[in-house]
Amino acid sequence: MRKIVFEELGLSVSDTAEGLSGTVGQTLITPTRIYVKPVLAVRDKFDLLAAAHITGGGLLENLPRVLPAGCRAVIDQGSWPVPPVFDWLQKAGKLSQREMSRTFNWGLGMALVVPAEQAAGVVALLQEQGEQAFVVGRIEARQGEEPLVEVRA
Repeated sequence: MRKIVFEELGLSVSDTAEGLSGTVGQTLITPTRIYVKPVLAVRDKFDLLAAAHITGGGLLENLPRVLPAGCRAVIDQGSWPVPPVFDWLQKAGKLSQREMSRTFNWGLGMALVVPAEQAAGVVALLQEQGEQAFVVGRIEARQGEEPLVEVRA
């Protein structure tokens, strides 16, 4: 179930919580970033194979939409800084790693798939534009019943 009940936590949207930079309400309604310009810049200079906006459904439900048949994504959690709100949500909601990955984006708003040899160049281009960008995993052949997306801690 994707629900954290604030009343059960003794919180309202105007309260603050440890690890959050603003009130609970301010933190949770931060608008989604728009990535059109950075993605177009990558497309113009590199071989952009796929792009996935990681919104509702988190990593586990959004990445499979851009994967070719027979492939899977392996994400290395810890290869990017996770905003504190996600640790807070996980603890407050007593959510498993899998449920967090199925529901939230862990701070990854957009995933771009490029050839491995171009990844460092893409990261550099995005950082030059003021974006936070990281190589967070890889695409590999899927064997049997392996998950389409695996988030490794």
